[in-house]
Amino acid sequence: MRALAAVLLIVLAPVIQVGGAPNLTPQTRATLAQLESWGKAFAELAKVATPAVVNISTTTIIPGREVPDFWDPFDFFFGRRGRRMLRIPERELHNLGSGVIVSSDGYIVTNNHVIADADKIRVSLADQREFEAHRRGTDPDTDIAVLKVDATNLPTITWGNSDDLEVGEWVIAVGNPYGFSHSVTAGIVSAKGRTEVADSPLQSFIQTDAAINPGNSGGALLNLRGELVGINTSIFSRSGGYQGIGFAVPANMAHQVAEQLIREGEVVRGWIGVQARAVAPADLRRLGMTHGAVYIKALYAQQPAHLAGLRPGDVVLSVNGQPITKPADLQRAIIQAPIGEYVTVVVLRKEGKKTIRVQVISRPKDPDGRPLRGI
Repeated sequence: MRALAAVLLIVLAPVIQVGGAPNLTPQTRATLAQLESWGKAFAELAKVATPAVVNISTTTIIPGREVPDFWDPFDFFFGRRGRRMLRIPERELHNLGSGVIVSSDGYIVTNNHVIADADKIRVSLADQREFEAHRRGTDPDTDIAVLKVDATNLPTITWGNSDDLEVGEWVIAVGNPYGFSHSVTAGIVSAKGRTEVADSPLQSFIQTDAAINPGNSGGALLNLRGELVGINTSIFSRSGGYQGIGFAVPANMAHQVAEQLIREGEVVRGWIGVQARAVAPADLRRLGMTHGAVYIKALYAQQPAHLAGLRPGDVVLSVNGQPITKPADLQRAIIQAPIGEYVTVVVLRKEGKKTIRVQVISRPKDPDGRPLRGI
């Protein structure tokens, strides 16, 4: 321990003597100057980005209702018997989140889960202005939503290319954690392509150790050029707070979804009309396959897959050259394909491999207006 203390004193000696600036070595001066320039660069980046990040506060109204004021076991046999009912009054639930202004005329990107159940939505800017906001559109599959406020000449952040991010690259997170307005944290890209975080096959997250906490959802993840490379979405935590593992929707995905929501108010994705399941391990061995596979369990009659010649029992090997090892792979390949175009599907049958071209259409709806299930 004494040796370690001596080493630390030697290492820290130039820093300890900062008050006596003449005692700093030229090398230490150069190092500190470089660190200072880094700090100023982060400060300048925060100064430019913060005005385009908004705080979101939502109000959800829980209707009042009547409940029995006590439980009587004889009710099971004799009914209510006129007992008194207790009235629970209407309540309001409040939630906080963040958002990013992506157009000067008032379009704001956030997470769907921030505003999903809200009856009232308000956004506040760094300059203290506040606006009522309404939904332009939502996409639960990617957890992206777009809000619109009645304003012009708003500050914005430019979309970046999230595919260019590299693991280890510095990033900055801006948001509203625990209601602490326009907080800025910094970290690195810890990983890319995290698909095990959510159920949706579309979601493939950026992982970062920049501090993200409740309230940061919907906020900005920026590269060192000040470009929006992600929408902060969630954290992995055993305590409910920051533990060094945060996730963001990549900007390329968020940008594509946001543009559709702004333009159309909804996201239209591809569909061919099949229901697919994973091939059981015993069947994989029988087929001589060493990796996962997917088979078609059922088809919708007179829909693209059926019309193209796919059959129940077909084992799907690839779509447009991309291997298919699990149902999420097939779903991702189809829903990301442009509507109206054809995809090349390679399947395995008893008689061997077969290549089939299937046209991708927008997902139809049932008589109740709900999208049909399947892929």
